[in-house]
Amino acid sequence: MTKVPLQLQVPYARDGSMQQLKSIFKKLSSDYLPVANQNIYFKYSVNTELPLVKGKKVPNYLTTVEVIAGAGKSIVKTPLLEIYNNGNYTVSIVTIEKSIQIALNIKSKSSAKHPEQLKLLEDTLFSMSKIEKNELIKGKNFVVRLIRLRLNTDGAKLFGIATVDFYVDEKSQEVRRMKIYYYNNEYYRSAEYTFIKRTQDYKTDILNKDFASFFLNSKGQLIETYKDYELNDYRKNSDL
Repeated sequence: MTKVPLQLQVPYARDGSMQQLKSIFKKLSSDYLPVANQNIYFKYSVNTELPLVKGKKVPNYLTTVEVIAGAGKSIVKTPLLEIYNNGNYTVSIVTIEKSIQIALNIKSKSSAKHPEQLKLLEDTLFSMSKIEKNELIKGKNFVVRLIRLRLNTDGAKLFGIATVDFYVDEKSQEVRRMKIYYYNNEYYRSAEYTFIKRTQDYKTDILNKDFASFFLNSKGQLIETYKDYELNDYRKNSDL
């Protein structure tokens, strides 16, 4: 992971809104992580706004993502890509290219430090930001709070983000929607994440199965469903 240049930190004015957002951000992080002896399932959509082409707006790219995770294993599915990781190897299926890749995972001693690294990134993000907006939005059947986080110039350059809008359910304090406005990004203008469903204690045994058997027969050949796909099984030649 890239080291964060802490010397770029520039303090901004703080108030109760920032502390509220930190609590919400912490809850968001914990809500989407599996706990011991449990699996988690969640589904969200991503609506990506693309740059103008010759001054004309390009249609947004909308996709959905489903995740099942637990005990160091995970399955991630989108309409164009599926990733199966059982902790030992990863199977990637690229539907649009009709390809399947299987590779052993690289064992990293630094994985135990990831929570500390993420906390460092979180602290750095907040230290280079200010709350620009904090207001209630009332609908017919909902009340959400819009909290807008704006990064200072150094923060925008470091993270590639100008602002982040959090739409927080006023009752449950759960983030329902999050919109990121990018900074000087030639590929994306913004990305809006809408959290559709979450099941904390998700009952399934799929993570205990041999993921390769979903696609390969006992001879290591692709099953009928994937017979037209190209298979690259890097486990055979790996020295890991």
